[in-house]
Amino acid sequence: MNEPTTPPRHQRLILSGFVVLNLATVGWINMPDTVGKTLSQWLDTSSSPTTSYRMKYIGWRWQQYAHIVGLDNRWQMFGRQSRFNWWYDIRAVYSDGRHECSVLLPLPNQSARSISQRMLFDLKERKFELNLYPNTLAREAYSRYLARQFPFHNGMPIQTIRWHLGTEGILPPSKAVQQQKLHTSRVQLFHLNDFAMRHNEDSEIVRSRIKPVANVQSKEDLHVESECEISP
Repeated sequence: MNEPTTPPRHQRLILSGFVVLNLATVGWINMPDTVGKTLSQWLDTSSSPTTSYRMKYIGWRWQQYAHIVGLDNRWQMFGRQSRFNWWYDIRAVYSDGRHECSVLLPLPNQSARSISQRMLFDLKERKFELNLYPNTLAREAYSRYLARQFPFHNGMPIQTIRWHLGTEGILPPSKAVQQQKLHTSRVQLFHLNDFAMRHNEDSEIVRSRIKPVANVQSKEDLHVESECEISP
């Protein structure tokens, strides 16, 4: 019976290096955002612009490697969970030069759906929206698709796909028991992007705002289906 042979030293080094690289990649991807921001600020203040750029470029390439090999998942199951819910408010802005209407698009997560649709078909929507969350280019591509699906409203051509992000806080368990509710009383709406769609020529207008553009008491107050204005 042949005894197992030990691989050559250089093969063991390569294998060990590959294992260490992937473990370090998982740690890098799951590093808290505050740590990444602190490192970025430290590079900007303590090194030359060239060195700062080169170090950030290495980080970008590392993230690209993680995406290619499928190690870019963020594992939060046993970590601290976010204390808020979020959702998109996606509208199409139509105009004929005089009248302008902002219309809430009839998408699965922002329109009336049957129980069977919710239970059987809409489960994938949250995953899809989660993939759009950090990716402006993906939101732009999806906006072009929406512009093709809903090109006119009451004879007016589409001008812009407008994205807002709605949030509501989740109460800590002790407060939820005391107040007999799960969420805070305030719902906020943040502007994300405007993607302009003019005469089959796609162009992007990005207007990111940190401050909320709306503060209301419930989601229903945000879901006004149509808002129209007449230009002077």
